[in-house]
Amino acid sequence: MMEKLAVNHKQWINYALKVCGNIDYANDLVQDMYLKMHTIDKEVNSSYIYCVIKNIYLDQYRKNKVREKTIFIQEELEEQTEDIDLTIAYDEALNELKTYKQLIVSFSTKDGVNSFARDSGISRATVIRIRNEFKAILWQKVKGLEM
Repeated sequence: MMEKLAVNHKQWINYALKVCGNIDYANDLVQDMYLKMHTIDKEVNSSYIYCVIKNIYLDQYRKNKVREKTIFIQEELEEQTEDIDLTIAYDEALNELKTYKQLIVSFSTKDGVNSFARDSGISRATVIRIRNEFKAILWQKVKGLEM
C-alpha cells in the first residue's frame, strides 16, 4: 500500500502546502500521513488521504494553540506568584486525590495524555477529567497560598 501512496507523493505535498502554507511543514504533514497510513491495512482512496492530512494539521494546530495558552497562563501565574513555593500547593493538591488518580496525573504529566491513555488502556476522556479535577484543586491551593 505504501508504494501506491508514494506514487502520488507530489500530489500529497501540494495539498499539504495548501493546508498549511509552509513547504517544510507540508513535508512533515505528509510524513506523518505515511506513518499513520502504515498502520492501516485496508485500501483507501485519495479523499481519505486528504482527510488524514487535514486532520493531522488540525490536531497539531490545536495542540499548538493549547500549548501557547498554557505557556501564557504559566507565565501569568509565575508573575503573580513569584514569592510562593508552588511545589507545596502541587503536593497538597495531589495528596487530596485518591491513589489511582494521583498515578494517572503523575504519569500523564510525564508521558502526555494521549500516550498515557493509549499505553494504559484508560480512556483519554477519563484521563482529561481526572487531570481537570486535579487542576481545580491545585488552583484552589495556589489561591490559598497567595493570601
